[in-house]
Amino acid sequence: MPAGIAGVERYVIRGGKEGHERLLLLSRERWPSTAALFARAGLAPGMRCIDLGCAGGEVTMEIAGWSSPGAVTGVDMDKIKLDLARQETAARGLSNVEFRLLDVGDWDEPAAMTCTAGSCFST
Repeated sequence: MPAGIAGVERYVIRGGKEGHERLLLLSRERWPSTAALFARAGLAPGMRCIDLGCAGGEVTMEIAGWSSPGAVTGVDMDKIKLDLARQETAARGLSNVEFRLLDVGDWDEPAAMTCTAGSCFST
């Protein structure tokens, strides 16, 4: 089991680098419908957002672009995927993104956020 998810009985998509690459492909394929969802949900500049179960952070980074100058936090339990996401965030020059190693079942953020389809937004 990849670092950061030891003890978890089941991770839907394989962890680590292989899972990261698979999720990157899925995220690119699904981007048009994801973008449409964010538009309908009202994602806008200046919002503070959280992406629960962010995996490799591809959608998290897209949210960062939509919400800038706001901020986005990606939360996932796979350390390897988060490390890869941090590298990609730095390569893209995004300064409004943070990643946290955490099981989403343990997430305990302020109730001021509105959640839509796995992502949460706050003004």
